[in-house]
Amino acid sequence: MKGPIDVKKHIRINIPFAGKIAYTTREHSYDNVVTQLVRHTIELIKTHPFGSGILTSSSDTRDIVSKFCFVTQNSYNRNARQKIISANLKPVSHPYFTEYKMLQRICLRILRREKLTYGTEKDKIYGLLFDGAWLWEEYLNTILKNDFIHPEANTGKHREFLFDNFQSIYPDFISRNTPTKVCDAKYIPLGKHRSYAENSERATSIYYKTITYMYRFNSDYSFLLFPHPERVFDETYTIKETNGKMRKLGLVIPQNAKNLTHFKERINKNEQKLVEKIRNVKN
Repeated sequence: MKGPIDVKKHIRINIPFAGKIAYTTREHSYDNVVTQLVRHTIELIKTHPFGSGILTSSSDTRDIVSKFCFVTQNSYNRNARQKIISANLKPVSHPYFTEYKMLQRICLRILRREKLTYGTEKDKIYGLLFDGAWLWEEYLNTILKNDFIHPEANTGKHREFLFDNFQSIYPDFISRNTPTKVCDAKYIPLGKHRSYAENSERATSIYYKTITYMYRFNSDYSFLLFPHPERVFDETYTIKETNGKMRKLGLVIPQNAKNLTHFKERINKNEQKLVEKIRNVKN
């Protein structure tokens, strides 16, 4: 037995006695109506044109999505979506799900296609979040588009593969001409860092991914492009015992421009210098 004996049920179903005992038990399970609600929301997002980009935008997001899909793999039924929505209309009250309340509300809104509108008293908006890393990447594309292809994870445009026809990859920029160069947009202060601790996730996200792209496209040269507030930053690192070189280039962002016109003049000059540095590199 795994719990207290249910005497009433035992008398009702086990007479005459057949060697079984009725008991009640409560077991922890990752597969429940809340996690199923999240799974249904994930599946709905997948059907959106930008869905794959949202669900694969970071390693953390991919890991969380994978875990929800794993724990609900045996119970997920697309046709039961309305039933799962109904089961979640009442906010969860169990202490274990305290941190899930807001997620539950968001999932219900997505699945019921309810909009979060600006200006209503019911749904107050206190601010807006901008994806600075994505904006930086798209901004660099306006500068580099004549020389580089910009794969888009959100739309699948210019998708590449790491292996033969599987494992999609989306390098930030791949040169149009040979010898091939790869660029990675980094919206972090790379000028302050050179090395990271062994097994550091930071090193994996900054250096190793770019080196993988170099190997994949048979390139001996790569660039890490990041914004710099003070001066032109330019450092080149040689990958030991190879011909590979990784170059950090900081695009100077004017900090004390007199007005917008002055800022545009200065930033345009800095953009041209960045492009020329990349163009003049020969593998």
